[in-house]
Amino acid sequence: MGPDKVPPTANWQYGDRWENFTIVIRKPYNNIDTLGPFKFDDVGGAWTTYTPQTVGKYTVTFIFPGQTIEDKNPPINRPETVGWYYKPSNATIELTVQEEPIEPRPATPLPSEYWTRPIYGMNPEWYTIAGDFLGVDPGGTLYVNKFTTAPESPHIMWTKQIAFEGVVGTNYTDWNYHTGLAYEPKFGGFGGGPLILSGRLYYPLPLGTSGSDGGYECVDLRTGEVIWRNENLGSLSFAQDFDYISPNEFGIKSYLWQVSYDFMHPELGATYNVYDPLTSQWLFCFVNGYSGTVTFGPHGEVLIYVLDGVNNWLALWNSTKAVLHYMTGGFLNEWTWRPQGLTMDCKYGVEWNATTKAYTQPFIQSIQGIDVNAGVILATTRPAWMPADGVMVIGYSTKDGSELWAVNRTAPFEG
Repeated sequence: MGPDKVPPTANWQYGDRWENFTIVIRKPYNNIDTLGPFKFDDVGGAWTTYTPQTVGKYTVTFIFPGQTIEDKNPPINRPETVGWYYKPSNATIELTVQEEPIEPRPATPLPSEYWTRPIYGMNPEWYTIAGDFLGVDPGGTLYVNKFTTAPESPHIMWTKQIAFEGVVGTNYTDWNYHTGLAYEPKFGGFGGGPLILSGRLYYPLPLGTSGSDGGYECVDLRTGEVIWRNENLGSLSFAQDFDYISPNEFGIKSYLWQVSYDFMHPELGATYNVYDPLTSQWLFCFVNGYSGTVTFGPHGEVLIYVLDGVNNWLALWNSTKAVLHYMTGGFLNEWTWRPQGLTMDCKYGVEWNATTKAYTQPFIQSIQGIDVNAGVILATTRPAWMPADGVMVIGYSTKDGSELWAVNRTAPFEG
């Protein structure tokens, strides 16, 4: 519902709003329900829900009592309109309520074989078979894409050679070309692994004997067609599907993340560079970052849990909180997500910081896993390769870092 005019001073979150609209619903047998009053959004619209209880004809009347534009919620747009008066108005529609439900739009059938991307936006039911592979465990267990189903038999759709293979020949009668499987595996074995966004595969290219120093290539997952190749793009850490919702915009924004460290200067912390998956161009970055366990929040925000077992503290870093700190005015505000070109300090993204007890035997404690559904951060005082006999196992809350429990394991424990 809404009038035919936008509030003249409205400018994103600033300026006047239409107020005091009411809705009068005349039901069968002339009974009346009144809804409201309502305050509208910046573009002059509002909505509500109403469930009729009986069948028959209903008349719905929208009533605007009139309003004078005031200097509300500054900084104000178009100050010359302050004092303008908008006269009262109303509009009425009739609706018929019936017992028989109206059939919804029929769903588009799911495809019987692999489909091309992107998926047409009018096929929302296809979400049940679609999904991206972001390279990060969103729930603390082995990462899988629980939406996309795999074929029941293997299919070779296309091949691309990224290194020499097979028998060399000549004097090397018993030798094959170097595969690197032990210490220099191809396809992101020890570097950034392959990622998938919107039917596009992103994978690292080998360089010399290194498995992942040759940049990145983006190809169509179905055809193998090269979409872009960037020899200067370093190892990617994970991808992100971020669902940002504001009065101005909504929808998924996808990013490629690269987490890097300067091991000669550890005091500088980590740097998080973020790239456009469509073009591989750099978009923005965070500095003075943390080394921790990465997962995602309910809207796809990057969450990094950091446990410092030496100084005994646990913290949660939130990428959205860090960005919103810089959304302070002009075109950078909470209503429009535009962090392009920004270099942001990670300290503004700390969601919480908690002190922990000193668990140091046989090693200092470290995070081994996160169960987002249970709300538990699992830490132990052993590396993953060490037998679990005689170690501490500690559970922390994902909400505030408080200790939930701590037990001493004297028998083998699989964490």
